Amino acid sequence: MPWYWYAATGLFGAAVGGCELIGRYRDAPFEAMRNPAAMAYIAINAAASMLAYAVILTMDWRFGVSAVANR
Repeated sequence: MPWYWYAATGLFGAAVGGCELIGRYRDAPFEAMRNPAAMAYIAINAAASMLAYAVILTMDWRFGVSAVANR
């Protein structure tokens, strides 16, 4: 797979982590995201999503989708 699929997966994971922080700290969401621990949380979410994507590709999981639908 091209590198940009991994980058897109990482960005999606980072966005999910950022949205979780915004939802949790509603009084000052963007200040909370500038915290080094919050940045680490977002980075871990991005890395975990890329790792999960790599495992899905390596194990060739199809999640019930037939080969015809992959065209």
